[in-house]
Amino acid sequence: FEALTRWSVDGRLVQAQEIVEIAGDAGMLVELDAFMLDEAVRIMADWNRRRKTAFTLSVNLFDVHFLTPTGTAFIAEALQAHRFPADLLTIEVAETSVFTQDGKLAPALVALRETGCRLSVDDFGAGHAPLSDLRTLSADEIKIDGRLLTDLEDSRESQAILAALLQMTNCLKIETIAEGVERVEQADTLLKL
Repeated sequence: FEALTRWSVDGRLVQAQEIVEIAGDAGMLVELDAFMLDEAVRIMADWNRRRKTAFTLSVNLFDVHFLTPTGTAFIAEALQAHRFPADLLTIEVAETSVFTQDGKLAPALVALRETGCRLSVDDFGAGHAPLSDLRTLSADEIKIDGRLLTDLEDSRESQAILAALLQMTNCLKIETIAEGVERVEQADTLLKL
């Protein structure tokens, strides 16, 4: 499961981007992330206990948490408070955050990995990630940005890029998820690659 922000105001569903903008303007991105993570872990832990399952959970976090040594302490606190196994939690960080901070995030990401949580690079292909950084990042998964799939069925160039990316992640033993698959033809092409 992936935790996504939802907010209903007077019967209108506020879109996630608008919620993030409101939280950002109010200086509350850290609090929003901490609340989302704690609530999602609480719900998933309760679900798994009552149903005797071991479903996994993914939660997106802003890069601001990874800029200080104690910025991710709330993750371990939530895991402990709700008795949720760390290996069932995947923390997603946007590619543009991971690869544009000049290495500032690396120590915190390593510390995060030491808790036993999984690390996912979200929106991969949306920015300008140096591919060599995939070696040192030790990500468990990447989520290919859906914009790379828009003309997948008809573009040999798009297919070549995705085939190379999939081969590389396979060799590095990094799980790969394609976001934004909306057509059967896209899914078929991805499966062939």
